[in-house]
This record gives sequence, structure tokens and C-alpha cells, in this order.
Amino acid sequence: SNICTNEALMALASTVYMSAVGKNGIRSVATSTVQNTQYAIKVLTEAGGKLKFPNARVFGEFVLTLPKPAAEVR
Repeated sequence: SNICTNEALMALASTVYMSAVGKNGIRSVATSTVQNTQYAIKVLTEAGGKLKFPNARVFGEFVLTLPKPAAEVR
């Protein structure tokens, strides 16, 4: 099925990427992800957003509510 094919292709692509960037590259991407996530949280909470789980540790995803539709938050 297409799902299994896509799964295998994603696994292969991930393996190739991790092999290409190496341990330090993966660490750099992870650090950048955390920093960008923290920046997004800062900007969105300053715009009136409220974190659903304020004490949760985040890596690249978080949940928040906004005072108006997301498309209107700039």
C-alpha cells in the first residue's frame, strides 16, 4: 500500500539525512528547533496566546489558545 511505501521512504530519507549531517549536525538542528520553538512561544504569548500546558517541556510543538483566529495573529 502507499502508506507502507511512504513509511519506508521516510525511514530511508531520515537515515540518509542523519548520516549526512552527523552527530554534531543533529545536535545543531535540535538546538535550533528548541530555540525557534521558545521564540514562537514568546511571540505568540505576547500577542495574547495562552499555553494550554505551561509547565510542559517542549521540543518543537506546543498547544496554545489565541484570543482571535490564528490567521489574524501577526
